[in-house]
Order: sequence, then structure tokens, then C-alpha cells
Amino acid sequence: MNLISLLFAGGVFVGMILLLEVGRRLGRRRQGRDEEGARAGLGAVEGAVFALLGLLIAFTFSGAAARFDTRRQMIVEEANAIGTAWLRLDLLPPAAQPELRDLVRRYLDARLAIYEKIPDPRPGVSASGAHSHRRRRPRADRTSAGHEVSICVWPHCGSGSGSGSLSFQAPTR
Repeated sequence: MNLISLLFAGGVFVGMILLLEVGRRLGRRRQGRDEEGARAGLGAVEGAVFALLGLLIAFTFSGAAARFDTRRQMIVEEANAIGTAWLRLDLLPPAAQPELRDLVRRYLDARLAIYEKIPDPRPGVSASGAHSHRRRRPRADRTSAGHEVSICVWPHCGSGSGSGSLSFQAPTR
């Protein structure tokens, strides 16, 4: 921070303290002269203060909801990108596919391990992985019918309505 910013902030602080003291003294003088008139406009001031606090809370929750939606959208986009990469592996020569599929599986397992470390905000649910939704962790598995990849879009796959579990089946040759 430069010196001008510090001086400006200090000046604003000192000015606020001085004006606060001036207002207190004027209020005491007015209250001494007219007891009922000094309290006449307090209802409107209280209403305005509570309205501003309500707006502050509303903007806070709005910002939190926007960040939550952005995070969810980013997770869905990543899941779609992993699925697209998995499907595009079929376009490569057959000799190069097994190694690259293994790399995609390892990447997917690393991403799922990161999501498992996110603490669960629900009360009574520990982040230790002892609950059933943590044990049903989707992985990249090779089945007899082909390559099936199941991606957990949200840390709690299978919990609640609209859970974000995304699965896709890679075609076999």
C-alpha cells in the first residue's frame, strides 16, 4: 500500500470518529431541550437500517447460490470432458488405446479422491468415508460388455433427488 492510501484511510477513520462525537453531542443537547421530539424520527431510521441489513443478507445468499451453481456447472463440464476424451480414445490406433485408457482411469480416480476429501456439510455425517454413499464410489471399470465409466459429478452420488451421477458406455469393437 502506498502512503497516500494509508493517509486517506486514516483521514476517513478520524473523520468518522469526529462526526460520531459531534452527532452524539448534538443529540444530547436536543434530548435535553425536547425529550419527545428527539425520539420522533427513530422509527423511520430503524426501518431503514433493517431494510439495509435485509439487502445485505439477500446479496450474501445470492452470491453464495451463484458460486454453488458455478461450481456444479464446472463439475458437470469436467465430467462431460472426461466422457468425451474416453470416447475419443476409440479413434486412436488399437495399440495406443490401452495405455491411454489407463491414464484416463488414473486421472478419474485422482479426481474422485479429491471429491471424497470434501467435507460433508450435513450434520452427523463424517468425512471419513464410513457412510454407504462414500463406499459406493464410482470408478473406471472394464466390464465384459465393454468399457463402462461412471463419473460422480457431485461428491454424494446417489443421495437425494437429482443426484449428479453420470454414466456412459464406450462402444466395443
